[in-house]
Order: sequence, then structure tokens, then C-alpha cells
Amino acid sequence: MRYRCKNFYIEWCIVDKITGVYKPHEYGEVILPLTVLKRFDYVLSDTKEAVLEAAKKYPESFAQRDMILKETSKQNFYNTSKYDFKKLLMLLEKSIEKWKK
Repeated sequence: MRYRCKNFYIEWCIVDKITGVYKPHEYGEVILPLTVLKRFDYVLSDTKEAVLEAAKKYPESFAQRDMILKETSKQNFYNTSKYDFKKLLMLLEKSIEKWKK
């Protein structure tokens, strides 16, 4: 239950932040893309570390890099960013802790 409350608080902070920037009819322009990104993140989570290692191993100029990274991710797409939703959530939590002080 504590985890659920913690996530609710974080989500509420996010909603509170976007209410000043976006009008209610524009929320979908933010929520839908983030939902899609979250789904991609979930699909790629099992192979994330392997893809990052392969990306380090093969420079962007390497002709077969794209194919290798797709095979490594076991999908037709991949993500070479060091960030994922878990890491971003941790960064958000740290920011919230600073706001509370």
C-alpha cells in the first residue's frame, strides 16, 4: 500500500506540474505519447542492458549496428539511451525530496 501511495503522490506532482503548462483539453497530447513510451520501455526492459553493451561495442558508423541492436533487443526497434522509466522515476523522487526540504 505504501508503494501505491508513493506512486500516487508522484503522479499527482506530475499532474500538478502539467496543469500550469497545458490546458485540460491538451493533456492527451502529453499522456498518450508518455503511455506509448512507457509501453516501449516495458517491451525493451528485458534486453536493455544487452542493447547498451552492444551499442558501446559497435560505433554508429558500423554498417551492421542497426541490425545487431535489433537482434539484441529481440524487436524491430531498440533504445540506446541510458535512461529508462525506472531511472527517470528515481530522478523524479530525488527532485521531490529536494522540493520538500
